[in-house]
Amino acid sequence: MSYSLDTNVVVRLVVGTPVDQYRQARALVDRLESEGQSALVSDVVIAEAYYVLWTQYKVPQMEAVEGLRDIFRDRAIRGESAPAVLANPA
Repeated sequence: MSYSLDTNVVVRLVVGTPVDQYRQARALVDRLESEGQSALVSDVVIAEAYYVLWTQYKVPQMEAVEGLRDIFRDRAIRGESAPAVLANPA
């Protein structure tokens, strides 16, 4: 089975709020990891999450990039080209 994460889940993983939604997102990622599976995060989702973090949550741009980089440290989360793009933001 193939999984992917949407913008809402990615934003919850970065900001940790609302707490109940963060816990659900974290539990999903932890379950996937324990089952040896992974979920894809598309480049579009990364772009949307970055925009939401910056404009709606007022997270400074570089902190938003760092937060998005952090989610790829989970073995259960993989990206298209987003990890490479986030490694060298313009």
